[in-house]
Amino acid sequence: MLKKFSLILITLIVFLGIILVLRHLTTVQQTPEAALSLDAIQTKIVSSSVSTESKPILSGKIVFNSLYAGHSQIYVINPVGSGLTLLTNSLGDNHLATWSPDSQRIAFGSNRSGNWEIYFMNADGSDQSRLKYPASGDNPVWSPDGRKIAFVSNRKGTGEIYLMDVDGNHQTQLTLSRTGDSFPTWSPDSKKIAFVSGREGNDEIYVIDADGRNETRLTYRPEKADEGPQWSPDGKKIAFNSDDNGRVDIYIMDADGSNLTQVTHDPPGGLWPAWSPDGSKLVFCTSRNNVNEIDIMDADGSDQTQLTRIMGFPLGISWSRQ
Repeated sequence: MLKKFSLILITLIVFLGIILVLRHLTTVQQTPEAALSLDAIQTKIVSSSVSTESKPILSGKIVFNSLYAGHSQIYVINPVGSGLTLLTNSLGDNHLATWSPDSQRIAFGSNRSGNWEIYFMNADGSDQSRLKYPASGDNPVWSPDGRKIAFVSNRKGTGEIYLMDVDGNHQTQLTLSRTGDSFPTWSPDSKKIAFVSGREGNDEIYVIDADGRNETRLTYRPEKADEGPQWSPDGKKIAFNSDDNGRVDIYIMDADGSNLTQVTHDPPGGLWPAWSPDGSKLVFCTSRNNVNEIDIMDADGSDQTQLTRIMGFPLGISWSRQ
């Protein structure tokens, strides 16, 4: 009996120790519009990190959105899996966040006011504010030179790609499609934008000059959905996800659409890739046993490692430069 009681006591001590570690690793930033309790959020988090032993030092931070407490909220995490932090805490949905070129600000879409609008906040989640000139849009993406923001708006009935100054001035429609265009991503030199369109009957990836000229289709994969394009830091490659082979996997192609290569092969697959600042890594969403998580791997698909262990549905990944 004494031995059994000792085992139970040791188990309780270990369990309490794990809880204390998780509470230490999980930092939640409260915003002025906070409406969800801290305890409700924290009980949703199973673990904010994986072992960082023997991992290379990676720069920047990773921002993403995940479903907690009935709403999509935005989080940030270090590339080694530590420091999971809640940045938004509103009763509306917040998603598709992207970093400013200097890694000091984050742009994101939110319907907290009743309509989808573009918002900004500091890298720590403070100073959340709606765009000065309402854009009636979503999916904002900063140009690498910091001068423009590409975004998606359905103000004319279907989703199209628009451009504007960072303060919301000079909003200009860039694409025109009856079926809608989405998921814009800038080339590193800020001269081109890759995006997704279903104008040919299925989602394919296109590229267009930032002035609206030279629109070109990059992928030709009938009955396959190619989505989530992300330009590599050197501008030579584009990573994206596709439902080829009956599941969603990560692919990489040259910026002109040639040399298509599948880089995820194991059953979890992957979607929504984002490049590390030096182009050596890809972070992406995956699913194991019906639980969605974020993984990181080398750009060639090797050394795949689980980054998060959270009870949510992470999407909309962006990796800061710094």
